[in-house]
This record gives sequence, structure tokens and C-alpha cells, in this order.
Amino acid sequence: MRVCPGGMCVCVCVNAEKLRDNVCCRTSNPMFLTTLLAELRLASSFENLEQDITHYKGAKVTQELYGLIFARWELDQGVQVLCLIHSVLYLAWCVGCLWIAVD
Repeated sequence: MRVCPGGMCVCVCVNAEKLRDNVCCRTSNPMFLTTLLAELRLASSFENLEQDITHYKGAKVTQELYGLIFARWELDQGVQVLCLIHSVLYLAWCVGCLWIAVD
């Protein structure tokens, strides 16, 4: 763990080889890897990093990874926030469908 000058942020170094070995074939998908790294950065701690990597490597595709992330959100924030997120994502999907239909 490294603290940046001024103590404004904390950087945690992840062993890239260990991460690649744990999620090997899924790292070829940029969306999966970006989502995984963002989730580990936001929700994991240095002490729990290997345990969290093991938990998330159970996801075989990006949709399953999002399912695990949403389950964590539900535990952290409660069902009401998850319902709100679901509604917003559904509306965004509807708008995207309308936008594609107009083109």
C-alpha cells in the first residue's frame, strides 16, 4: 500500500500475474476486466483482496459479474437502492432502444 504525496489518495498494488491467473480467459474482454478492476478498487480492501478476487472469479461472463456486483450493492445499500438502480438502468435501456429506432 502506498500513500500519495499530501495523503490525498491510497494506491494498492495488485499483482497483475495473480489477477490474470485467477480470471485468465475473461481478461480478454475489456468490459469484464474494467468492471472487475473498478469493483475491486471501490469495494475491496488490501486485507480482503485475494478473497474478493476469488469471489468474483466465479463469474464466467460479464453479466454474471454484474450480478455479483448488484448482490454486493444490495447487501451494502439495501433493497430500495437496488430497485432504484434497476429502474434507472431499465429506463436507460428503453431510451437506448428508442434512440436506435429513430436512427
